[in-house]
Amino acid sequence: MSDKQSQKAGDNAQQIQTQTMVVHNHGIDEKRVREICQEKISQAIEVYTQDAEKTVRLRIAKLESVLMARLKAMEDDLEAFLDPSFQLLLVATQKAAASTERQADYELLAELLAQRIQVGEDRMSRTAIRGAVEIVSEVSDEALLGLTVLFYLTRLPMPGMGSIPMELEKWDNLLGQLLDSPLPQGAGWLEHLAILGAVRVKSFTRLNTIQEMIVEACPGYVDVGILKGSENYWKAISLLAWQGLPLDTLVEHDLNKDYLRVNLLRRDMIDGVRLGASLDGPMCCLTNSQRDAIESLYDLYVQDESLRRENISKLIEEWDKWPSLRVIRLWWDAVKEYPEITSIGSVLAQANAERRGLLKRTHPFT
Repeated sequence: MSDKQSQKAGDNAQQIQTQTMVVHNHGIDEKRVREICQEKISQAIEVYTQDAEKTVRLRIAKLESVLMARLKAMEDDLEAFLDPSFQLLLVATQKAAASTERQADYELLAELLAQRIQVGEDRMSRTAIRGAVEIVSEVSDEALLGLTVLFYLTRLPMPGMGSIPMELEKWDNLLGQLLDSPLPQGAGWLEHLAILGAVRVKSFTRLNTIQEMIVEACPGYVDVGILKGSENYWKAISLLAWQGLPLDTLVEHDLNKDYLRVNLLRRDMIDGVRLGASLDGPMCCLTNSQRDAIESLYDLYVQDESLRRENISKLIEEWDKWPSLRVIRLWWDAVKEYPEITSIGSVLAQANAERRGLLKRTHPFT
């Protein structure tokens, strides 16, 4: 068989000769990602004069260096760089990098590109990420810190089963990593964020105070509990024994040693309790009767609002013993207007928390 193909056609006809084309898609590697970044630089620098080109290229190179380090653990996701819409965002990110000298901005932009890869086809998140890219070079350091604290504090990991001082120490260590510069004061930073579209300021609404937030999230820390040695105490001990529940289902109240409390932050967490027959054995769900038994422990609590208010005051005293927690409480409680964080602000704040290693991405951005 001849290895040539021929076609005949009449006068003025167009002749097209074809051969079978086989395309092998082997994915994309780091080398190709770098090439794509370089190919897009011309679009990013076209609005600048020759005088600025050297500076622009240096800044984009810094972004690329940070980005490649960020993508090291995302090798399987690099095919996003072949997506035309992602390439448009890449150019926007390079333009943003060209207009800033802050190293933190390059890290933020790299994190936003990583987030764009992770959200995939979610258009709402993609739109928010594009909006965040556009304001990275404009947001002030102080406003970004304030935005991040606002976002992060409402997403702190819930305390575990440790004592109140132990759990507060964990929070102090986490939040302390954010406080590498002073928190913003006055109302100007909120107006700045509102202009950038990162927050919506609601003048006739206020933030819950730190005290209100803790009491709402962790009522188990401040509810009075069961008085030691009382009739209800012995009822509780008998109930635990009867249902085969461990004695540490009840623990001494950190804020009032005369009382015991159920070792849960909230009553609605009972369904999540698991029991193990041994330290290294499998964990089992509660039986219905065990669940009902723990529920009934709350019915044995002393109902004394004055004692509960004392516990709340003591909890805030414990909170203020930790330097970072005290600084944040005083700052947070002084914010007079309610800043509702937009999707753009959420993306930016989360990227800032992630680049510091404080938060894993939650999806979608809200």
